[in-house]
Amino acid sequence: MPERHHLIWQVHGFTFDGTTLIYTWVAMAIVLALGLLAVRGASPTRPRPLQNAFETMLEVFGRFVGEQIQPRQRAFMLNVLCALFSFILVSNLIGLIPGQTSPTANLNTCLALSIGVFFLVQFSGVLVRGLGGYLRHMKGPDLPYVWPFFAVINVIEELSKPITLSFRLYGNIFAGEMLILVLAQIPIWFGGFIPGAAWYAFSIFVGFIQSFIFVMLTLAYVGIMTSAEH
Repeated sequence: MPERHHLIWQVHGFTFDGTTLIYTWVAMAIVLALGLLAVRGASPTRPRPLQNAFETMLEVFGRFVGEQIQPRQRAFMLNVLCALFSFILVSNLIGLIPGQTSPTANLNTCLALSIGVFFLVQFSGVLVRGLGGYLRHMKGPDLPYVWPFFAVINVIEELSKPITLSFRLYGNIFAGEMLILVLAQIPIWFGGFIPGAAWYAFSIFVGFIQSFIFVMLTLAYVGIMTSAEH
């Protein structure tokens, strides 16, 4: 099985994956540069392709946010979701460039993103419901002798969300990169170009889908936490 060698940094007794950090910074820089290029010279009458792409992203996520998020939180959530989608998408696609690797092919990156989502969900719940309402939501049905069981279930459910989010994203991107490395070992004369090209096309699709799924799950988690009591 072919492997990609990563830079390992030792800083004050802590170990860091230098390669993943570098590519994370590269992904952030690409997203920032694309955002600046999209708004630079933006025109309402003659939009350029990059402007159209960003406006389409805002419109798509804006509709979902409008359906699930309360009005006072919509602008903030739309910004967060678009930033998440852009960063994850760019991170996913970087690994498709020969010799490069995706930050999201590292479990630490995916777990960090998922932990950020976890705190976003809890913070949103406290902000919208108030501390008392948040605790009542976590407690579950107000039934004698039964509510502690539901409270434990709710806490376990919230703690499991970062794990499922991170492993879903990591598993798909890491597996895709590994298969690309395997296919690259097949000689061209043996037909290696055909499955490699097909998998590259499919990996681009997977990169988009996994970015969209991560963002939509984030939106769903926040929507559930901040929804009005019935």
